Amino acid sequence: MAKFFCFDDGSLKECDNYPESYGVGVIGLGEVESYDFYDKEEILKISSTKYTSYERRENFQYIVLNTPNSKIETGVTGKIVIYCNMRGVLLFGDNPNELSGVIGDFSDKLSAPDTAHFLACFISALLSHDYIYMEGVEKDMGKVETEIISSHTPNCPDKINGYRRKVSVIKRYYEQLFEVCEVLCEEEWLSSACAEFQKIKEKVKRLREDSMYLRDYMSQVREAYQQAIDLSLNSVMKFLTAITLLFCPLTFLVGWYGMNFFMPETELSFGYAIPIVVAIAVVVVSIVLFKKKKWM
Repeated sequence: MAKFFCFDDGSLKECDNYPESYGVGVIGLGEVESYDFYDKEEILKISSTKYTSYERRENFQYIVLNTPNSKIETGVTGKIVIYCNMRGVLLFGDNPNELSGVIGDFSDKLSAPDTAHFLACFISALLSHDYIYMEGVEKDMGKVETEIISSHTPNCPDKINGYRRKVSVIKRYYEQLFEVCEVLCEEEWLSSACAEFQKIKEKVKRLREDSMYLRDYMSQVREAYQQAIDLSLNSVMKFLTAITLLFCPLTFLVGWYGMNFFMPETELSFGYAIPIVVAIAVVVVSIVLFKKKKWM
């Protein structure tokens, strides 16, 4: 359900329709065809952009944000289109209710119906949630690392690959957003909020650095997983090697008594028991020796 806001008495307040003068509209991307106060084909074309970007046209400007969301496994992103013209600002997104909530965080802090200050406040409020989101991603990656370390036979390659894709999406998003912020700081029509956009640029720079940290952390988790796999494989090979060494003397004994030659001890009444006793003694001595050497 679309929501509209108008500037009234020093703050943005919700209203029934998109104001004729200055206003803000929040519309779901699935509702684009439902309204007539914008070019539908243009909005649909803009919303198909697959990367975070800013464009300035003759009668309007727009920003596309492909923000990371919580779908770790698929690496899907949430799209936000910010459409600005003389009438105000239209926000199109996959989650319009969440966008309305972001506006509510700063609706009483606007001193005038100014698009520049609204954009600065909106992007800043949007980024304030990103710190919590990235902290959550880091904690989830920490749980995977703990699972790898505590498990003798870890089995979480799907989780690792999912987080690797997610971290890649996050890093790419903040790199593109930083470039967008650099352009916004130089735009004349946003000059009234230049200081705010400079602060946003610095915040995005820190978030970009945090995304690089997540990438490095992800590499460490993958290395820990590989080490755990190698350790598990080494344990198996160690056990198999010990079993092979244990039965080598018995194989020799079988080969010795399997030769087609006369052996005096075979004529003794207890001659059959001799190789049995020797075999048992060899196994016992070998096991004691392997345990002492910690080979098994």
